Amino acid sequence: MGEAKDSKKGKAYESVLAKWRGEVYAMMVREICRETELTKLQQEVMALKRAELMAQRSLESMELAEARAKHSTMEAREARNQAHALKEQQDELWGIVRRAAKSLTDNTYSHRLSVATARQEEQCARLNRAASRLAVLHTLLEQRETRLRNGAAALAAERRLWQRERRSAELQALSIIPLEQNKKEETIFIGRGLQPQAEALMRGIFVALDQNGVGRVNANLLLKALRSDANLEQLMHHYIGQTAWTKSLDELDEHILHHRRHIHDEGPPQRADLAWGEFLLLFVPKSSDDNEVKEKQLNDNKISTQLLPAVPVLTLLPPSSNTQNILKLESSMGVDALRREVLRLSSDRSALIAELTRVRDWTLRAAQDAALNWRNELRALELRAERAERSSALEMKLKDEALNRIDALSAASAASTATFSALTQSASVETTRALAAKQRLIDSLTAERNAAVATTKGETERLDTALSKCQQERDTAQANVNALEKEITILRDQLQALETQLTTFQTQTEVQSATKAQLTTVTNHRDALLRLLQEQRNSTIRQPHLPTKKKETHHTASSSTTSTSPHFRALASLQALTDDLLDDDDDDYDDDEVDENNFNMS
Repeated sequence: MGEAKDSKKGKAYESVLAKWRGEVYAMMVREICRETELTKLQQEVMALKRAELMAQRSLESMELAEARAKHSTMEAREARNQAHALKEQQDELWGIVRRAAKSLTDNTYSHRLSVATARQEEQCARLNRAASRLAVLHTLLEQRETRLRNGAAALAAERRLWQRERRSAELQALSIIPLEQNKKEETIFIGRGLQPQAEALMRGIFVALDQNGVGRVNANLLLKALRSDANLEQLMHHYIGQTAWTKSLDELDEHILHHRRHIHDEGPPQRADLAWGEFLLLFVPKSSDDNEVKEKQLNDNKISTQLLPAVPVLTLLPPSSNTQNILKLESSMGVDALRREVLRLSSDRSALIAELTRVRDWTLRAAQDAALNWRNELRALELRAERAERSSALEMKLKDEALNRIDALSAASAASTATFSALTQSASVETTRALAAKQRLIDSLTAERNAAVATTKGETERLDTALSKCQQERDTAQANVNALEKEITILRDQLQALETQLTTFQTQTEVQSATKAQLTTVTNHRDALLRLLQEQRNSTIRQPHLPTKKKETHHTASSSTTSTSPHFRALASLQALTDDLLDDDDDDYDDDEVDENNFNMS
């Protein structure tokens, strides 16, 4: 039975040993495979490094191509700069030619021409100053004439008003005022003149037509403006009456038709233009018009004024009937009544004569005072007129002197113009010669410039062609570099993955090396224990056989001895360790197979 157990243990040991040998062989095979894979990984790493070096070489070639392209660009830029420099030199030559031509012309006639031009400009300036002074003088004369005409018109208006007041005083003595109250439309303007509203309206129209500001307007334009506005006509009918307005327009029309006519013997002359005072004078009625109106009224009432003095106030009214009315009174009254009436009329006549005498004395005194005032005013006006005549004569003298100076300046200007023409002709001849010399110089410079431009243009075209080729090569190299950079990126990613796998593999290899060293140690111990066990087994087989009882006792003791012997314990621990190592090797082998499959798949 012990032999059976020993044989069973021997078979188990042999099976374990065979299994262990198989595992060792498998581990050796895996080690060889790992070394092969490591070699492949190293080859792939070398291939990646080679590809990286090739990419670096391509990049260096691209940089060289870019440097060549930059060099070509710089050469083209230098060629353009040379062309610009040639153009600047050409411009400088043109400037030299212009300065030479200018110096030629300046040396010949510039001085004389400048002197003649300065003299002519001086004469022109003097003429302009004289013309401006004449224009100012003309304006001043027009303004002075306007003031004189306005003064004359004012004097005529005052004379008309004085005559009308005198005539009114004469008619008041005959009690004409009650008779005039029935005819207000014809006499409303007499004695009052223009109202302020009407005068302001007329002044606005006059100022609008006075473009020069000298106080005179064109009579035709004024008449057209007054007759073309219906609203203005209605306003003036309201202010001065229809008859006075129509008569004023007729006088203005007569003024236009007769440029030189007098209102009366001492009145101011009328002209084609109209001053403001003359315009206002049109609205002041003439004394002849008043006389006609009032004589008509006297004739209608059959009142004679030949024997009556001119007094402004009358206390009694004259009879308002004719001779037939007197006959009617005689037939209707008795003798006593007629006598009483005669006495009353006689007393009234005496009172009237006394009153007329008193009024005549007063009127004479008033007339003398008015005549004195009138003479004083006339004397003042005569003095003003004399001063105006003297100033006009002085201004005319100044005007004649200015005209004489203008004639002298015109003659001097004509002489300077002739001199200038002669100088211009001589200068034109010299300019023609200078232009011919300049044209010859320009032709030679143009030929040189064209040759230089043609050479520069050919060189520029060659450089442009080389530059375009370099740019094409650079574009192609840039595309290749981009593709290589993409491939390098992919290879770097793959290299990093392989390096990671290689690191993992090296770690596993180190672990397996440690395990292999440990397994070698265990194998050595196992061999030593096996030899020791074999020697012990051989010594046990050589011992003699004892009786049965002793044999059983010995078997029990040997069993206990065997089970408790340190050799058997070491063998048992070695067996357990071997099993653990074999299990670890199986696990490692399975892991290696999985990693190998994953690597092959990748």
